[in-house]
Amino acid sequence: MIIRKGIARIKEQLGEKNHVVTIPLMKAGQSFTAKWDDRGVWVDNLDKQPLLPWAVFETAIELMIEKDSKNRGAHVLKGNAVGHRLGTSAFPLDSIEGRVAHVVFGKKIEQTAFRKISAIVGVLSFAGICTNGRGYVTLNQF
Repeated sequence: MIIRKGIARIKEQLGEKNHVVTIPLMKAGQSFTAKWDDRGVWVDNLDKQPLLPWAVFETAIELMIEKDSKNRGAHVLKGNAVGHRLGTSAFPLDSIEGRVAHVVFGKKIEQTAFRKISAIVGVLSFAGICTNGRGYVTLNQF
């Protein structure tokens, strides 16, 4: 139920289907564009794989809810796929990037993955689902 509410919130904040929205990144002055359709959210900062299927956001929200239910206001690691293998301390399975790589894209422990975290967290933060921090996010009440 909460996950469906989160997807509805993303659609609401991005506006009408196929409407292009500019989403700021944490680094001042940088941004990317996003639009949603029936398959997911299309972004222009993931050159080779610009579509983030809805399962990406469902998985990320599920992880944040899981962590928050154990410790209210818990920080959830973003994870870092750049130069790291899945399951390492920089790219753990219980990070957003790690969980998405494993659950949605079928990556196995010790495999590498294409970096998607900036786009994923950018959309979630823009929609008000989480607060974006350096290396972590925190689930908002939405």
